[in-house]
Amino acid sequence: MSAKNSSKLQKIDPKETFDTPNKYLVHLKDIDLDIFTFDTFPFEPEHYFLSGLNTYLDTTTLTRIYNAIPQQKKKLEKKLNKKINVSAEHSIRIIAPETKKWLLKSLGGDNKTFVAFLERLGLSMIHDYSDNFIVFIYGAVNTGKSMLFNYLHSLFLNSNVSALDLDLMAKSNSFDAQELRYKTINLTAESKVTSIDETTLNILEQLSGGDYRNYPQKFKNTADFKNFSHLWFNMNKLPQLASFDDAIARRADVFKWHRIANFEEEIDWQKIEDERPQLILLALYYAHKVVTREDYYHYDYCGNVNLRLTRSDEMINNYLNWSKSKDYLDNFVESECQLGDNYSIGVGELVKAFNEFLHQHHVASTGRNQLTNDLIQRYNIQKSDLPLKSKTLLL
Repeated sequence: MSAKNSSKLQKIDPKETFDTPNKYLVHLKDIDLDIFTFDTFPFEPEHYFLSGLNTYLDTTTLTRIYNAIPQQKKKLEKKLNKKINVSAEHSIRIIAPETKKWLLKSLGGDNKTFVAFLERLGLSMIHDYSDNFIVFIYGAVNTGKSMLFNYLHSLFLNSNVSALDLDLMAKSNSFDAQELRYKTINLTAESKVTSIDETTLNILEQLSGGDYRNYPQKFKNTADFKNFSHLWFNMNKLPQLASFDDAIARRADVFKWHRIANFEEEIDWQKIEDERPQLILLALYYAHKVVTREDYYHYDYCGNVNLRLTRSDEMINNYLNWSKSKDYLDNFVESECQLGDNYSIGVGELVKAFNEFLHQHHVASTGRNQLTNDLIQRYNIQKSDLPLKSKTLLL
């Protein structure tokens, strides 16, 4: 692109362009695909994109799916539509076998969790945030999470991937919304943040809300735009959140990433690279199922709002166990401490003991300031200015 054209592109009003294209149209290297109907369209001048996928479409499998999905057979009876759905599922089931094996094993072997993962991946390829979600993938070090995120990055054009880390969002005055402009997915390196305050949670909820918002930008005026960069976070341990309200419960999709023993013998990575077009089609097919779904799911812990997104029992348990992290301080005080008038332990030693307790429960560490604030708010325990003279806690 010439410098002149590039300059023109920068001047495009995002409210007239990137914020308003056909939300279901996905731009690939060779063709455009509408995931609602699974119709394909040749490149046309009126279809311009600032986002796209970094691969060609697997048209052979697409043809089989297109001929099998109910949207193309609306005049048929529902009974026959059910058979058509089965046919589409069969066409999908046989593609990208090596990639399926890798993802399924890494996600713990549960097929419903695997389908839910593909739904989020497919929805991250479209220009829409109607189904609000934030993906948290956590697991121990050396489990292959970074390999996953690098692979996901390779599916998208580099210019469409942001990397705004949760650590930066959690730091005061570090959040810069311009990094998310014209992006479709946000993929991060391993985040080291241990706690998320209420302000950061509000930012996460706004970014995943699909609404016009006024966001801060460094060295610039605030930006009024819709965010379409779907948030994926890579975590060794899940951070403690200031709250686990219904808005977070509806958005947070928690996947545990498992290490595959003897990875090089078990997984043929070259096959996975070769299957990228099939994996993209697989993800877009499950996104298609979400956006055409008429029967919503109800999850008790999400309040009164029903969702179109699939959640497995494992994902639900991952979130509920995470939400209990607010109770760990109570459990720690009850089981490891003795309330009294004085205690003979410094804050640093107390933080160390509490973090050891958290690690036993596979929860991220907390910091000195966070623990001090929690003790004040929940127990009215004030830190003394004198060494080892803080009030009311005895370890």
